[in-house]
Amino acid sequence: FRRIVKDYEYTVSSSVAWILLANIQLMLQRIKPPLQT
Repeated sequence: FRRIVKDYEYTVSSSVAWILLANIQLMLQRIKPPLQT
């Protein structure tokens, strides 16, 4: 999520929403099991 680096959002609520989405993605990456190759 490179969007957090630049502030294109016009409202605070949209900025907060993108931060929450980025945090959800990070948490999901941490709890998913590693791929078996």
